Amino acid sequence: MAKTGRVPVYSTGAPGARRRLSRFSLLLAVAVFAVALVLPRIPFFETLEFNTQDLRLRTRGERPVHPDVVVIEIEAQTLEGYRNAWPFPRDQYALILNALDEWGAKAVGVDLWFSGRDRYSDANDTTLAVVTAQAPSVIHALYLPLALPARGAPAGAGEPVAEDSLLSRLFAPLPPGARLMTSVSGQIELPVVLLDEVRSLGHIALAWGADNVCRYAPLLVNHQGHMVPSLSLLMACRYLGADWRAARLRPGGPFTRSHVDIPAPGRAIHVPVDGYGRALINFPGDQRAFPRRYRFLDVIQSARDWIGGQPIPAARPQPEDFRGKAILICNTAENLLTADVGPTPFSDNFPLAFAHASVVNSILRGDYQKATPPGYQAVLLALLAVGLGLVMPALAPAGLALVALAGIALLAAAAWAILVFGGVQVPLVPPLFVVVTMTIGVLLRGYVVKERERRAVEQELAVARRVQQDLLPKGPLTAGDLQVAGANLPCFAVGGDYFDYFPLGDGRIGLAIGDVSGKGVPAALLMSKLQAILRGEASRATSVAAVAEGANRQLMDSMEGAKKFVTLFYAVLDPETRTLRYTNAGHNPPMLLRADGRLELLETGGLLVGIFAHAQYEVGVVELGPGDALVLFTDGVTEAEDRRKAQYGEERLEALIRAVRGEPAREIGDRICQEVLKFSKGTHQADDITVVVAKVEEGAAPAAGPPAGGAA
Repeated sequence: MAKTGRVPVYSTGAPGARRRLSRFSLLLAVAVFAVALVLPRIPFFETLEFNTQDLRLRTRGERPVHPDVVVIEIEAQTLEGYRNAWPFPRDQYALILNALDEWGAKAVGVDLWFSGRDRYSDANDTTLAVVTAQAPSVIHALYLPLALPARGAPAGAGEPVAEDSLLSRLFAPLPPGARLMTSVSGQIELPVVLLDEVRSLGHIALAWGADNVCRYAPLLVNHQGHMVPSLSLLMACRYLGADWRAARLRPGGPFTRSHVDIPAPGRAIHVPVDGYGRALINFPGDQRAFPRRYRFLDVIQSARDWIGGQPIPAARPQPEDFRGKAILICNTAENLLTADVGPTPFSDNFPLAFAHASVVNSILRGDYQKATPPGYQAVLLALLAVGLGLVMPALAPAGLALVALAGIALLAAAAWAILVFGGVQVPLVPPLFVVVTMTIGVLLRGYVVKERERRAVEQELAVARRVQQDLLPKGPLTAGDLQVAGANLPCFAVGGDYFDYFPLGDGRIGLAIGDVSGKGVPAALLMSKLQAILRGEASRATSVAAVAEGANRQLMDSMEGAKKFVTLFYAVLDPETRTLRYTNAGHNPPMLLRADGRLELLETGGLLVGIFAHAQYEVGVVELGPGDALVLFTDGVTEAEDRRKAQYGEERLEALIRAVRGEPAREIGDRICQEVLKFSKGTHQADDITVVVAKVEEGAAPAAGPPAGGAA
């Protein structure tokens, strides 16, 4: 008969189950949304978010660098030129700073910390101080160890202000309400002679994430109640002609970003920062992304030639290379212990001076890396969680997995595109957490619902199986020298195979075996109906043909057009005369094995039951003798398959019947079922297996007389 389709992993087709799953998914969406809001505060997930941002930053491609951003590096070749004597005499810096100022540089940031006295001569400090006093473009660096302000500490106006003329000259008072990173050291460690002449002093501290990777640059910090600018901010302001003291920290709201606003001639500087005045560093790439880089040694040689009135060779830097530029002098020699290198999104050993150069480039180009305001993040997460909570319960597991994978891919692509085209870092870990958690939660809940449904169905099927088995004969039937026994192994809890044997009113025995199209509960219901109809017809009709024809009509009337059919073999056996009258309605022909070894197939009959309401059936007649065995079976026996898809077949069945024909009827039926299961071991039973055996004992007395006349 026809095979059934695969059962889905779980189904929400039942209205009650679907409603329960929908309620669960919406409650799960609320819980997942609440967890996703606090997820970035957990160190593990914060680090994971940073890693996704770094990956986006590395894969977006290099950003343009402003043509006026110049870097002068103290690198390995420069150290070799000075015979690896470090630090250099400070008069060397005075020489190069004086030349750059004379060549027309707009801003020269010295990313070198001159702590303590010059080890060669105090005169070198004096020379550097004189050049600093005469060169307004020069900005010196200050190192300040920083920390976030303590929780609950007053902001701005509550900070103690140190009475210090140096701080008042170089820096601005901290505005009321400003919460900035705070210095943890109270000293400015620069030579006194240099401090007296310094016009501009900017800090070079950077901010580190939870994973100790440099991603933030504090533009303004709090030092003893004074607002101290960063070296990079001072360089950009000097280049643009802006007064950094006019800077205002604009706090953001749920849907707006915090900014550092500085008015400049012809434009206003609006640098996006976080709540502590820190800007996300918009690295244009690694150090190779900066095309205008010069060796310190080459520049100072050009400066010596220029001061001495000598022509500068064309291969070396020329004064016009620095005219109108914003220049950063820094140490990038990795072989120096004092080299300022550290982990960034691009490298674990990155020259951090290029972090300052990146900030200068961002301000000059107005090209920033911006964070998403928290209000937009919350709205996105809420819409995502609720949307998934509404959609997911209606999806099958395959569709659910597909939606989850598509959602993850779309979120990743959208986050990357928003950074590339909008410069905005959209948090990726919280929405991915929402998608993954919602998918797992709905899947698990679906399986729980399905498991409950399955258990309920199994309980119902167990009851149905007991009812169906109760409809079948309880044991063998014996009449004189005749034995009749049957066996049934359904492939599901209930099956569509039918067999029956029962005594008729005149002492004869009715035999029946059938196979309903389909499997499972529908076939079992039709089988039960067939049994009731057949027994009713057998109690009224006078002939085998009349029973089959009546059963066919009643079954078709009860099916009301349903496309179902039944193969049926019905026979009446007279125990006295051992005469078998039968009709075969499209069923597998039973095998009659004679005592002398001859095999007969009982094929006489007509159409399948349930095809044509007015079908008529022929009747065949055979006589059973001592030792004869009649085996009725369904196609679940002959069509059983092994692992190689080979079928058991009629030849194996015939050989088995010949081998066991000397055993009683019940043992013959049990042996056939065992051998079929053994043949198909390791494979799923695809069809019901049913066998009925009628056996005349060996050495039985001859039949009582000739076959009775009358009904066919």
